[in-house]
Amino acid sequence: MVAAIVDHYVTACSRVNLKKPNKYVVNLLEEAEDFEELDSIDLGDNYVGSRGMIAIMDLIARCPNVSTLVCGPHNAELSSDNVAVDKIMEVAANHPSLTSIDFMGNPITTYGGKRLLSLAKTNSHILYLHTDDEELDKNLLGTINSALEANLRKMWQEEEEEEIAKGSGIVRFSLPKRSASNAGLSDEDLSRSLAIKNRRRTGVSAELLSEADHADYTPILVPKDQSVRDNIEAILVKNPLFRHLDHAEMQLFLDVMFQQTWPEGHHIIEQGEPGKDFYVISDGTVEIVKEGQGVVCTFTVGQAFGELELMYNTLAVATVRAQTRVETWAINRND
Repeated sequence: MVAAIVDHYVTACSRVNLKKPNKYVVNLLEEAEDFEELDSIDLGDNYVGSRGMIAIMDLIARCPNVSTLVCGPHNAELSSDNVAVDKIMEVAANHPSLTSIDFMGNPITTYGGKRLLSLAKTNSHILYLHTDDEELDKNLLGTINSALEANLRKMWQEEEEEEIAKGSGIVRFSLPKRSASNAGLSDEDLSRSLAIKNRRRTGVSAELLSEADHADYTPILVPKDQSVRDNIEAILVKNPLFRHLDHAEMQLFLDVMFQQTWPEGHHIIEQGEPGKDFYVISDGTVEIVKEGQGVVCTFTVGQAFGELELMYNTLAVATVRAQTRVETWAINRND
């Protein structure tokens, strides 16, 4: 089957009149056992061009478990005169597992923004669309974000209903142990899920626990002043990953967040490494650095990072480096 997936890509390249397939992509495909084993494509700084992207999207259409696509710079410029845009949108609109597409390093026009909005509304599996959006109309950007947020809420609701139907609704982010901070909660509030099950390839990082694990699990509660809790909550409610939480769930979540301090220049997250924490910046500034592109943007007080790695079983798509001394509140995927 290895030959089959490579042959499919080579044939797709031939159909768009490419002289030869991209060696990096061929090597990536050779590592996969078959079409179903390929779960992500990250082109990094490998230039394949518009026709090359068409061939890759033809391949992705045959790979049902691809959840993440990183297009690489200048491979998928979101403009009306780029023929690759139509192919990307066509495949992504109907793909069963594709949830995240990274267009960083590719110019985006209003036309491209409207295509992204259409994609987010057409395929509810699409949760993340990363772009260089500084020049994009803010109203359009807000509408795109709202559509993605709606998709995320829909996903959480469907998965929670599925777990309830299965009768297996014990998940990692439940906090079953009684403590001073949750003694007044009902059993229903205490056992309610804050995360969804782990799928084979595209699921989030909240794996189901056995009854024994559940009984042995004791959350580590970190005391915080009410003003600190209020500040963290104000940030979390703006993030689609946490906006669905009710008051009781949010308070339990705030209980386990812990503080960390990072010196200037420290790599808080390393591109290509497994992500394990979600961070809220309480002081300082971080740089988002992508291999081959350098610093693509900065985050500062009131912003958060690491949610993609927390949600999905994926490697970090960028390095997060402390531009100054940085203080964060964080939660580990095991909490």
